[in-house]
Amino acid sequence: MKSCEYCLGPVVGRRSHARFCSVKCRQSARNDRVPSEQRRARYAAMTPAQLATMQAYQRDQRHRYRAKALAVLGDKCTICRIDDARVLQIDHVNGGGNREYRNGRNAQDVYRKIALGRADLREYQLLCANCNWIKRAENGEDGRRWS
Repeated sequence: MKSCEYCLGPVVGRRSHARFCSVKCRQSARNDRVPSEQRRARYAAMTPAQLATMQAYQRDQRHRYRAKALAVLGDKCTICRIDDARVLQIDHVNGGGNREYRNGRNAQDVYRKIALGRADLREYQLLCANCNWIKRAENGEDGRRWS
């Protein structure tokens, strides 16, 4: 059995060439290789034009991944069928979003995973903001008690 290169824990159920047991270990290993001081220095060395170009590219990339992910999931709310992309959110069908984010993932990673076909689409659904909040309240996913 392979061991994680960062925490030395077992790499279980991963691809044969996997080097890390989780996204968190992979990101931590990368952060150890490129300390935040070096990253800050790299950004500080950029001219304002270079920085603006890089930020514009990253913003466009985020928008492309989000649009592709919404298209893959049907471009409308599963419950009320609204199709306004401004209010659509990707929801974990059986909860688990907090668990995924605690493991170092963020919304961009979810968009990318869905857009590139690396996600099990049965785990995700598209909901509008209102339906998503109602679902969270009814399933107790928000940690509050609603009467």
